Amino acid sequence: MPVQERYFVDEMDGRRWGLVLDLISPAADRLVVATGHVRAPLFGRAAPVPRSLEQIAGSLLERRTSRERWHHRQLCRTDYYAFRLDASVWRYVRVPRELHDWGPWEGYPEDPCFYRGELPLVETISHEGYCYVFLDRQGARRFRDAGLGLWS
Repeated sequence: MPVQERYFVDEMDGRRWGLVLDLISPAADRLVVATGHVRAPLFGRAAPVPRSLEQIAGSLLERRTSRERWHHRQLCRTDYYAFRLDASVWRYVRVPRELHDWGPWEGYPEDPCFYRGELPLVETISHEGYCYVFLDRQGARRFRDAGLGLWS
């Protein structure tokens, strides 16, 4: 298997987010999203689950809670939801036009990440507009040829 390198996608906007989705869709088989327990330290309860997840509940594979987020231990817990990437989930993923639209302010969970099995393809920090892709050299060339700026 070719070596995967982590790249930062430069200047993430709606057009570029759509290109990322187009380019990873043939390989991705799982979506993972997050909802934070932002009020837990103050009030002892979790943030509500975005209602929009009800649309794809039939594709839910797993729900777990962890203090790990963005590869670091956090003060608050995060709920993660993993979904099989079937046609209904792909329709759901395409509704938010920009990465910044993923979050409770728009009625969506945060930080959509895409996997093929356990292999990460895309990781995001949606409120920051950060998108990381994991590509081999050929994949990086495809992304650059599509007009995406990549930083390694």
